[in-house]
Amino acid sequence: MENQTEFERHQAKVKGASPMYQQLDRYNLKMTVKDICVDFVDMTEIKDENLGTVIKQVYCVGVSVIVRLLYDEFNFHDHIGYGYIENEENRGQAVLEAKRMAIDDAVKRCIQLFGKDFCAYHNRLAKERLKSSTQTSSSANK
Repeated sequence: MENQTEFERHQAKVKGASPMYQQLDRYNLKMTVKDICVDFVDMTEIKDENLGTVIKQVYCVGVSVIVRLLYDEFNFHDHIGYGYIENEENRGQAVLEAKRMAIDDAVKRCIQLFGKDFCAYHNRLAKERLKSSTQTSSSANK
């Protein structure tokens, strides 16, 4: 545990709270990240219009990953995921969030390859998220 990188500690913390990772445990799926590639890191300076001085720097980051979900010794699926984050003030945080989004995207795509039983769970989660986001946006408009 003491030799873990910051990203590995972050992933361990996220795995405990995410319903998607709980589903992987329920179906006894093992996830392996085969490759992580930071595609780009762009820095944009936001300047004060009157003074012409730099107010802050924001980062946009794109990351692609290849993830393998292993069901048992002979059944597995690999897939590519992509994560993109923009307007993050901290470069390290931007890369970390883009990695997380890319891994989540790849895992969701792999789960879809396993069939209807796995997809039904994610479709239900997506509908619940859509309902909660529309409820919060409608209550915010009031």
